[in-house]
Amino acid sequence: MARRSPFPPKASAALTETINDFSGDVVTRFRCLAKHYFGLVDMLRFRVASRTESERLIRKAVSASKRRVDLSVETTKLHE
Repeated sequence: MARRSPFPPKASAALTETINDFSGDVVTRFRCLAKHYFGLVDMLRFRVASRTESERLIRKAVSASKRRVDLSVETTKLHE
């Protein structure tokens, strides 16, 4: 036998949603995102990561720098 919910079914989706933010942490995070988005994204580059993730990020950075060097060599050859 299926259990019935004690709440009546919703007629439509809510237009707003209220979050209990007694300490103000949620509002503070949204404010930081809105006002300091690029600074926050820059700081997140230096997040704590596992050894595996760190090694992956280092390999990615090294391959990106090699691509930049390869592009600069090719550009130099084109201008000679």
